[in-house]
Amino acid sequence: MSKMIIIDNSCLSYALNIDNGVPILPYYDSERDEELKHLTYYLNCLVEQGVEDVRVHNREAFGLMKLKEGEEEARRNGEDKDENGAKLDRLALKSVDSEQEVNRLQKAAGNP
Repeated sequence: MSKMIIIDNSCLSYALNIDNGVPILPYYDSERDEELKHLTYYLNCLVEQGVEDVRVHNREAFGLMKLKEGEEEARRNGEDKDENGAKLDRLALKSVDSEQEVNRLQKAAGNP
């Protein structure tokens, strides 16, 4: 499992192995779509850095486990789904490294 990566736009695809997951935005036939460029860059970085365990690197890069833990905590606390979703969105944005990447993700999601 240390060398396996699961790339998908649905986190359900890698929910049981969340640290192996690499999220990607869905493609909607747009000439401005750059997800594959970003994915290629990320994968090349893993190779160039000689990463031994992709799970450790993915955990740091994407913070998906934080999202999962936040969702579980919200369920335990009986929080409203919409409120929980907003908290998860904020946490997801915090896990993104650069302001440029945040802007790109927001535009892709239709939130300029």
